Amino acid sequence: MAQGIRASEAAGARLRLVPTPATANETATRSGEAYARLRYEIRTLRLAPGTGFSEADVCDLLGLSKAPVRDALSQLRREGLVVSAARSGYTVAPMTVKDARDLFTLRTLLEGEAAALAATRGGDIERLRQLDVLCQMAYDPTDADSVHEFLAVNSALHLAVADIAGNQRLTDHLTRLLDQSERYMHLGLRLRSRGESIVHEHRELVSAIGAGDSRRARRVAEAQMRESQHMVLDGLLSTDAVLTANIGVPLTGGG
Repeated sequence: MAQGIRASEAAGARLRLVPTPATANETATRSGEAYARLRYEIRTLRLAPGTGFSEADVCDLLGLSKAPVRDALSQLRREGLVVSAARSGYTVAPMTVKDARDLFTLRTLLEGEAAALAATRGGDIERLRQLDVLCQMAYDPTDADSVHEFLAVNSALHLAVADIAGNQRLTDHLTRLLDQSERYMHLGLRLRSRGESIVHEHRELVSAIGAGDSRRARRVAEAQMRESQHMVLDGLLSTDAVLTANIGVPLTGGG
């Protein structure tokens, strides 16, 4: 049986083997395989934030030599999914309340603008309708693979809106933000089912773009991002790491 990587959520967790589905792309290069496997494990939270590991750990677990593993880790570090630690080690990048707020604040601004531009330009509305239908698929909050598939279609719809807007730089920025926010969305969707709400929001968005109503399209897109941010922050604030954190308030001198 194929083996994958998962980390417990305990502090100081290390890599350990658990059964996971086999790698889909068997023709990928070894560095590409290592990158795809690690990226998937991190984005679906199988590798918990803060998990420490070494290059040798990954080599042993994936049965690969150092070169492809080093390339994969370098790429993941550039994407902000892993950070370098002492003595040639690595740590899965943390997930923080501040980072979540920053991500969704920026997504609110950019997705609102993309929706408004898409409504003024018109375009392949049929493509949006097809993606909207796909987004109506149910997902199982207890199944990471199910949530991952749901988010893939959800991201495709958001990027389709950006494509219709016709600003390639806007699309590029949103692509990166969607990638960076996936872990947060995984956390939120696995703690709270928003499937029906998201379907309703997408229908409203597609309707506004199709009608050429840029003000309504912007309003709907921004409201959807705010709801997603609330969901994610609720998820973060309910985790043990936050609930048991010791909040140190620095004392300042004064009268």
